[in-house]
This record gives sequence, structure tokens and C-alpha cells, in this order.
Amino acid sequence: MAKPIVVNLKGMETIFSFVKLDRSKLYGRKRRFLLGPDNKPCQRAQLIEDGSLLLRSGMRAQGYFDNDGNVVNKSEFVGLGADGSLIERHPSTLGLAEPSNAIAY
Repeated sequence: MAKPIVVNLKGMETIFSFVKLDRSKLYGRKRRFLLGPDNKPCQRAQLIEDGSLLLRSGMRAQGYFDNDGNVVNKSEFVGLGADGSLIERHPSTLGLAEPSNAIAY
């Protein structure tokens, strides 16, 4: 379960939960299938640059790789600014009380 959003306004804590929302939840979705000569759905795939491996749909999402084909862990990722400089990492505030700057009427 996702961590809640906690807001503290004038000493009173309010906790909000949230649900991931996407277009298909709002509007529904349609799927189109390309059919091959045998009237079966086609599958998307691509060859890597040297032609030694066929990647089927979803296989690229299984990991991150550098230019030499080595796996890169997400823990090694860093944020970069528009000028290429490193951006400082800040801890998540989810699940922690945050003071509100809102004006209560």
C-alpha cells in the first residue's frame, strides 16, 4: 500500500490516501490487434543492434543497461539538472506530517 499524504494545519493533522489515475480509468480503452496471414494476433519485437537477440514486448522494462550491455541498478541512478550538474536527492515526505501554508477560513 502507498504511503499516505499527511498535512498539519494549525496543529490538526489530516491524512489523505491516493489512487493512481490514468486515462483508461477515466475514459475506458480500446485495443486494436494486427492480424497476421494466419488470422492470429501479431506480436511486436525488435532486434538489438548486433542482431544477436530478439526483444519481445515488455522485455526492455526488465532492466536498465549501459552502452556495454551491463545491468545498471536503480540505486546507481542520479538526478541531473538542465546544465548536466548533479541534483541533490531529498527524502520522500510521504507518510510524514508536512506543515501547510494554506490559509484556513
